[in-house]
Amino acid sequence: MQRLILALMLMATTSGCGAGALLRSPGDRREEIAAAVAEALDAEKGWQTRFVERRTDSMLAEQQEIASRTQEIDHRTKLLQDQLDDVARRVPSIADPGFGRVPASPVPTAADRAEIAAMRHDLDAMTGAVAQLLSDRDRSEAVARARFERLELRTSDLAWPGDGGAEMGLHLASYRTHEAALRGWELLQARHRAILGAETPTFVEVETVAGRYVRLFVGVGLSEPVLTGLRDGVRGGGDYAMVLPLPKAGPGS
Repeated sequence: MQRLILALMLMATTSGCGAGALLRSPGDRREEIAAAVAEALDAEKGWQTRFVERRTDSMLAEQQEIASRTQEIDHRTKLLQDQLDDVARRVPSIADPGFGRVPASPVPTAADRAEIAAMRHDLDAMTGAVAQLLSDRDRSEAVARARFERLELRTSDLAWPGDGGAEMGLHLASYRTHEAALRGWELLQARHRAILGAETPTFVEVETVAGRYVRLFVGVGLSEPVLTGLRDGVRGGGDYAMVLPLPKAGPGS
């Protein structure tokens, strides 16, 4: 509108200048002014139209973008709703009367009860057999220890025949071969390292009524109190030990 007012003022100013303006009639001047006004109005109308069109295009683009975003939001909302529905189908409802209850186990049939009773009977029998084996083992160990104690008691007061000054030692075990005796010594030393760790083994081959054996001794030549202390330590660990004189070596030893 400011442009239109400026155009009319310009036309009115310029229309009265020059010699030609003096020869025109008032009617011609009014027609010329009317034409100029119409032209200015058309120009103003065209500028406003273009402005409105540009604004309209911008608004349409914004509306299309909003519609696209709305459609994307609707799509995501539908996906979330589908996931929630799926979870609701898989998870029992708190309002369900059976919610939180453990399903009842099936009632065993007569055959199942009979099989269970048989399994329990076999289990009880195996448990009793294992207990009996453990009891027999403990009894056997007790009997062996008692025999060793009785043997030591019976022989403690005996005077061994003179054999040219035989040395005393701690008898730990007897084996069929030297290899077995060496392995047995390694095992006993490992089990009683605090007692036998510093001792040196002595292997003596002897002939007995049961055949040839290799006897394992330690502490040969030590005093009787020291040998007795070693004996008590080995026995305390659960193994056999006896203070005996070293026998004469058999042939081939």
